[in-house]
Amino acid sequence: MNKPEEETQQKKNFEIESMSNSRIQFTTHTTLRGVLPHQAYDFLISMDEECYRLFHPKDHKEYKVLHQPKNGIVGTIIYLKEEYENGYISSAKTKFIEVNPDKKIVLKSISPWWQPCTLVFILEASDNGTVITHHMQIGSALPIIGFVYNKIVKFFFLSKENIAAIYKHVKEEYMNLERILQTNR
Repeated sequence: MNKPEEETQQKKNFEIESMSNSRIQFTTHTTLRGVLPHQAYDFLISMDEECYRLFHPKDHKEYKVLHQPKNGIVGTIIYLKEEYENGYISSAKTKFIEVNPDKKIVLKSISPWWQPCTLVFILEASDNGTVITHHMQIGSALPIIGFVYNKIVKFFFLSKENIAAIYKHVKEEYMNLERILQTNR
């Protein structure tokens, strides 16, 4: 693939869009070749510290399950800490708020309060494996205060350098996940 074709393909696989109240959504689309949706789903919902680090050995620093309900995944609270290659560190307590087996996982940050983020993973079977669509929604839905906050987040967080680091990080995660799941059949 030549350079212009590669850049066009990357733009198709990584989108940034504005949502209501000036929130931002990053979306990536990745095909996990030779991987079935249930394999990706099982990996993502049953992750532990070791799996988390395998998912991205360089950037993933810490993973803890803080609360596990007795009757399912929804309500599970985890702690994640990542350090992107540009030095940006992200850490948050995150809660599973929706799961649809082999199809969808939704997590929402609950702490720190000033870092509102929702992660949505959508898994779809394809001819070559599984297409995983990863949405990262950043910002607050609160009226007025949320709008002002979201403008501040855009100004400080959404530099070209941070956006490039997020894209690279997610791309590497799914390359690693494909390799992990193909190896562990």
